Amino acid sequence: MIHNLNMKVLVIVCLLIAYTQATSEPISIRDRILQAMNQCIQENAWDENELKYIFKNNFLLPTDNEKVNDFLLCYWKKLNMIDQHGEINLSQVKVLIPNLIRELFHNISENESVILAEQAVNECNKRGVATGKSMGQNCVLLRNCVAQYVKDKQD
Repeated sequence: MIHNLNMKVLVIVCLLIAYTQATSEPISIRDRILQAMNQCIQENAWDENELKYIFKNNFLLPTDNEKVNDFLLCYWKKLNMIDQHGEINLSQVKVLIPNLIRELFHNISENESVILAEQAVNECNKRGVATGKSMGQNCVLLRNCVAQYVKDKQD
């Protein structure tokens, strides 16, 4: 009797887990990025409007702005684009950079952005662009290199 009851409880728990996983909407990459950005803004009491202004008005981000460098480093860490050793995780960058490409270039398809991200990250890595004074500056340098690479491919 007890064995039978335990089996029923186990089946109900498994069904609940399966139902929860089936009905939970996965969070999009864009939402993950926005969530990480908002967390960094809140955790560091940065002025959201100032950062939005900088990002909106600069195709290539300023590399000498400590706040921009720290902001990129913060949200790249939250997105695992910086590994446990403090190095840029290029494979994770390749997963997330297509979103940046589509934000900057609205005419690029999702598939094309994935291909361009792979090419851009590989090319920028070969060029050794991550030679800044800080890890945050390296994030900005890589981001700018990718953006410029894609822009040049579009011209």
